[in-house]
Amino acid sequence: MWTSHCSHLTLVPIGVPIKKNKICDVKWLLRLHFGDRWEGNADLQFYHEVINRDTVDEDVSEDELEG
Repeated sequence: MWTSHCSHLTLVPIGVPIKKNKICDVKWLLRLHFGDRWEGNADLQFYHEVINRDTVDEDVSEDELEG
């Protein structure tokens, strides 16, 4: 049986903002695999937090994002 041992992990700040299209793709995949109520699944909290972070427009290059 698998048990979670993640309580000792520390959060690392995201280095590069995520593009809006990537967020849409992730949401679509989460709905596909876990249903429309995936946001209520405690095991998927990481994705919920990432999706609610700042995003950038697609016309910004990755070189510009990395500074």
